Amino acid sequence: MVALMVALLWVGVALLCYRQLHQTSTLSGGAMEESYRDTLECTEEDITDKVVFLEKRVTELEKDTAANGEQHSRLKQENLQLVHRANALEEQLKEQELRADQTLLEEIKKQREMLSKMEREKSIEIENLQARLQQLDDENSELRSCVPCLRANIERLEEEKQKLLDEIEDLTVQLTEEQENKRRMGDKLSHERHQFQKEKESTQEVRSLAARCSPALLEGSFASPASAASPKPTFRAFGHAWVEEGGTAA
Repeated sequence: MVALMVALLWVGVALLCYRQLHQTSTLSGGAMEESYRDTLECTEEDITDKVVFLEKRVTELEKDTAANGEQHSRLKQENLQLVHRANALEEQLKEQELRADQTLLEEIKKQREMLSKMEREKSIEIENLQARLQQLDDENSELRSCVPCLRANIERLEEEKQKLLDEIEDLTVQLTEEQENKRRMGDKLSHERHQFQKEKESTQEVRSLAARCSPALLEGSFASPASAASPKPTFRAFGHAWVEEGGTAA
């Protein structure tokens, strides 16, 4: 690159000299010689200056070229790394796309299987519901046909219920009366028991008195014939008291 630039600069200098010589060739003879000398002197100075400039420029270009070479090498290395990185990312992207496609296909397959399963379940459920609906329709029709019979049964049951309520009311009245009668009978029985106790006590007193009177009567019968001729008093039970025959109760 630097050699090419130097060669181009030398070609430029040569063209410049040739242009100046061509311009001087059109002048007159004496003037041409004088101008030629001046041109040569000017040309040598210009060439020297330009050579110095070119050397400086070449040095700068060499430095720039070296820097550019280092930068080029660095950029080339970075570019190579970027290429490798891009290739790796491209491979990774391809793998991810492949996995994504595989995952998508598996998910689609799974969703299709789930959808098919749901459709089967829904179909079975719909069939069951339709069968249940038909059963309910049949039961409804049967119940509607039984409504008159049920109404008649309801009326009959209402009548029987009313009869039973009336019977319950009558039985309640009878039970109340029976309880009242039972209470009265209890009172009467209590009174009779009290009377029986009193009669029992009286009977015991009569027996005690009869037991005390019997020896005296026996002695009197042996002592006087008159008393023997008189009839012996006898006692018999009357209710809960002892009553002498032909006499009053003892």
